[in-house]
Amino acid sequence: MTNLRASPSGRLLDVAAGEQAAGLQTAWAIDPLTGNDEGPGTVAAPLRTMAEFNARWQNILARVPATLQLVGDVLDQPLWLRGTNFATGASLTVSGTVTTSPTVATITVVTGLNVAGATLQPFQLTTTGIDWTTVALGSRLLASNGSIAWIRNVVDANNVVVGAFSTSATISVVPTAGLTLSVQTLSQALAPNLNISAVDKTTVVSIKDLSFTTCSFSTNATFSGNLLINGCEFKSELSAIVKSVGGLTLRASRFTMVAGSSVLTFVAAASALNVFAAVFSGATSGAISSSSSGTVVHQHTCILNAQLSVTQGAFVSMNTSCHIQHTTVAVLIDTLGFLNTGICSISGSAGASIGVDVRCGWFIWNSTGKPTITGATDCRVGNVTYTYAALGDGKTSSYLDAVPPVTNLLLNTGATRGPAIATMSRNA
Repeated sequence: MTNLRASPSGRLLDVAAGEQAAGLQTAWAIDPLTGNDEGPGTVAAPLRTMAEFNARWQNILARVPATLQLVGDVLDQPLWLRGTNFATGASLTVSGTVTTSPTVATITVVTGLNVAGATLQPFQLTTTGIDWTTVALGSRLLASNGSIAWIRNVVDANNVVVGAFSTSATISVVPTAGLTLSVQTLSQALAPNLNISAVDKTTVVSIKDLSFTTCSFSTNATFSGNLLINGCEFKSELSAIVKSVGGLTLRASRFTMVAGSSVLTFVAAASALNVFAAVFSGATSGAISSSSSGTVVHQHTCILNAQLSVTQGAFVSMNTSCHIQHTTVAVLIDTLGFLNTGICSISGSAGASIGVDVRCGWFIWNSTGKPTITGATDCRVGNVTYTYAALGDGKTSSYLDAVPPVTNLLLNTGATRGPAIATMSRNA
């Protein structure tokens, strides 16, 4: 028997004819094993590829709250929303597949490692029930109180170090003895590329519970609160860029830096790129960089074995329990970067002679919230090392050419172009 198809392309569901229906469908699913790209894409009859979902969602008006369930690994294309518009009350929530181990660990001792406060992340957890040396570093932990956290590093069979625990409502939850922990693994996908517009200022695209095979991705949204990535892992390439225009919140996620000279760069424009309760774990030669004129805000961020650098006019705010540990090089501020810190800690190792190196830019803290630096001299400004006490109200260092020019260069305003300035200051 031959099925007659009335759609222009001869398919069961033509994309052009289905655009209106796509914006009204509340539940979607993709299953690479059992799906069918000619079907409706519902949970009962899923699509086979992300490419087909992208085709149906580009340049449409989403009118309802919708969900997209990814069954297993979906690796043919990234989620790619182009010209997707969200009406009032509309949204899209994308979820991966979570596998939770039946074996649990029970916390017996919680040791706070942040010298800025014992109840601040990271935490070393002494447990029974799981041999942590057999657990992959990229695993996520689910606590019996409903919060999630990421493994930072494993100490031994009974001790594991984790970043901040968080729930959908609370960025930082303090773990306690008696809680049990389950190990979770997430299905894989490619990092998203989002270009959307929305009427509402609330979150309209939410992505959760996925392990992304890359770190590089780009987002563009109307309002800063429109995009949320929660509880995901990103595996970095040697050179990766996270670019946000209009604002993005990365929450309770892990960035796994590859060995070698890996560089992960955050580029923010038009609004803030928020990084909350994240764990960065990398090689000693890796770097986490922020550049451009936008703002990158870190809260409860945990960085292990990777250099933080603020360059090219970026404004970075690190506060509320941020923690940098075991880096062999200093936090770097260069090319007019701006670092504002609150209560956070920086722990150097034997290879780090200074904690913060201001070459050309600004390092600012308030009198009660300056970072705690251990294992190294506090800071350096213009190649001169200082302690906080010696800095006083701030130091400024000017750089001139080794051989100063004979004549001044006059700009069209009549002012002389001055030398590069490196500044370290504090707010009283």
